[in-house]
Amino acid sequence: MKRQYIEYSETFMFGPMTPWVHDYLGKGQIAYEPPKPVPGKGYPRFYVEFGKFRFHFVSLEEIEVCIDTLSKKNMPNPNHEDVKEPAAHWLARLPSYVKPWRFREGAVEYLREAQTIFQKETGLRIREPKICRRKKNLFGTHHYPAYLEFFDLEPIHDSTNS
Repeated sequence: MKRQYIEYSETFMFGPMTPWVHDYLGKGQIAYEPPKPVPGKGYPRFYVEFGKFRFHFVSLEEIEVCIDTLSKKNMPNPNHEDVKEPAAHWLARLPSYVKPWRFREGAVEYLREAQTIFQKETGLRIREPKICRRKKNLFGTHHYPAYLEFFDLEPIHDSTNS
């Protein structure tokens, strides 16, 4: 199953990848500015369903980072020493069936298609990343809120196959 859609909210909500894409994690690191609302609609939340998995993003930049990461034949290791909480990293939170190259190859192709559709529907463009000039992150905290889920971890169930 493949599907993409957008929901809008009056307030900004963290997405699964927000701390790793929009947060300043340290001076000299690269990050994107926080997402901006679509005039007259609010803050977009982008959903891309591929297979039995639903990706959730709050910006086109998050989709771009996901595409870039998942398109690598050998994905980066979230247990790298630069990651302070590896079990919380968005890659570590992906279900195992999303990680094989065969799944990722198809998902990346569809994520690219969805990203193009989202750009047309919202009028938003992918912004260039910035080099961090601060030691503190943009959201004023040093930790990702533990109560927020990183991805919709529940597989999508097709009612016709039940």
